[in-house]
Amino acid sequence: MKLQTGPITMALAMLAALGDPFAVVRAEPGYTVQQNVPVAMPDGTKLGADVYLPNTGEKFSAILVRTPYDKRGKEWLAKIFASNGYAVVVQDVRGMNASEGVFIPFIHEKQDGLDTLDWMTAKPWSDGKIGMWGSSYVAYCAVVLAPHGHPALKTIINMSGWGDGEKIAYPGGAMHLMLLLPWMLSSQIHGQGSFQDYDWPTAFRHVPVSEIPASMGVRSVPWEHAMKRSMNDPGPAATTMEGQYDKVDLPILHITGWNDFVARGTLDLVEHLDQAGRSAERPFRKLMVGPWRHDQIWLEETKVGDEDYGPQSRMGIPKVGEICVRWFDRWLKDEKNRLEEEPTVELYVMGSNEWRTFDRWPPRTVAFQPWYLDSVQGANSAAGDGLLSPALPQMGERDGFVFDPMDPAPTTGGVNFHFFLDNLGPKDQRPVENRSDVLVYTSAPMTKDVDVIGPLQVVLFASTEGKQTDFTAKLVEVRADGYARIIEDGIKRGPDAVDGRPVATMEPASVYRFTIDLGATAITIKQGHRLRVEVSSSNFPKYTRNPNTGENSETAAVFNKVRQTIFHSPTYPSHVLLPMVQP
Repeated sequence: MKLQTGPITMALAMLAALGDPFAVVRAEPGYTVQQNVPVAMPDGTKLGADVYLPNTGEKFSAILVRTPYDKRGKEWLAKIFASNGYAVVVQDVRGMNASEGVFIPFIHEKQDGLDTLDWMTAKPWSDGKIGMWGSSYVAYCAVVLAPHGHPALKTIINMSGWGDGEKIAYPGGAMHLMLLLPWMLSSQIHGQGSFQDYDWPTAFRHVPVSEIPASMGVRSVPWEHAMKRSMNDPGPAATTMEGQYDKVDLPILHITGWNDFVARGTLDLVEHLDQAGRSAERPFRKLMVGPWRHDQIWLEETKVGDEDYGPQSRMGIPKVGEICVRWFDRWLKDEKNRLEEEPTVELYVMGSNEWRTFDRWPPRTVAFQPWYLDSVQGANSAAGDGLLSPALPQMGERDGFVFDPMDPAPTTGGVNFHFFLDNLGPKDQRPVENRSDVLVYTSAPMTKDVDVIGPLQVVLFASTEGKQTDFTAKLVEVRADGYARIIEDGIKRGPDAVDGRPVATMEPASVYRFTIDLGATAITIKQGHRLRVEVSSSNFPKYTRNPNTGENSETAAVFNKVRQTIFHSPTYPSHVLLPMVQP
């Protein structure tokens, strides 16, 4: 039945029909919002939502945002979409803020999200078309629904989200401590005081890792669940998209940044979706990667770490809001805005500081070239002052160092968690390279500008005195003045599987292969600059320390020093695989 009322009265009537007499209704210019609307899940749990309705029309396409970070913090975003004619539902996920239940990351988001889509579709204001928007965990809440074919879900904007969070939380099998600990404790900490009130360096060093929150006086159910996962304790399974990429039939806009710790998960998702749909016609998808750190896209800052990427990298809320509205207009309102005529991949190339367009990720023009670790002038180098070269080593050489987990190599910049802005982005690695437990392999100066665009990987052939161990690697640009700018880093906990089986205990006399994922980049190495690979066994507190005893790193209280050996020879060609753009 058509309502014969004015637009504001009509919106208020629609909101009242949601059925919660205790919710707060507020009229704003252009839209009306009802706060704390209960959305009942099939198990009886009620999730709190704020519902925004434009003052014009009776039915609307809608945008769903599901967040663990307090829905009230997304009012600025809802205002952008509601002002452009969209109904907007911003919902606290289970166990957070206005929602009932217990928050366990990654467990309930799929089913709760699908049930919320059903709830929205049944509302009198819904025209049956819904888009989802998200950034970080909020994006995961959207992306995880993509394979399930909900008839109302028409498109997703994924800003630094992922389909499988393993590469983010446990890169190379090692816990990303600098991320998981503060993130999982953040809601409890903010409820008790300031994040800055805590002594994080002391907390990171506490052993065993599993008891760090207790040492800080904090109880965290998410952390307890993470510890169970680390110790292979069966429990609720995190929802991922593994094995389901071929079921995704939606247009998706992916946005992330080279200095964003979530970029690996976003690019991994893009590659999986592309591979699953390569042989068949698939919906339009777009990838945009800037030089930004996590959440920098909402600011007008252009600097990350020591580097300023220039005005061409500047974004901010108005610009990003325009990008998002234009995307939703195309797929929810069917506006012919020529979106599909634009390049599908836009990458900001650091070093040259310019945007470039491609038709896929990684670019077709990239050739993956091995650059080998070698000794200077064919001699063993106890300090690892070696050579990085595209030529295969001709002699059987090795370098060694002692790894002491109680004196780990310190995290110095890199693609790190944005809670610690003073230790994020490009930083000079020379202080770290002076350590005796860091091996350094450097190329000759580039004879011309070289573009490195794509995924990065280091392969090490190594042995250890320990029963188990880690190896870490960094790719570094060495500038003409000696400044050693970190590009990316990675870790591998334990060697690659042998004959398909994990290596439970390493033998001291045996050589093992360690394949280390360094994420991805887009950077121009200028003429006269050099490339460098650093090798060590720690990068702390970014990654938890390996005790070298074979004990679980999260429960270990005893740490052993061990001698590590890196091999570089025709038989054991340790190398970095560089995505070099061909002319």
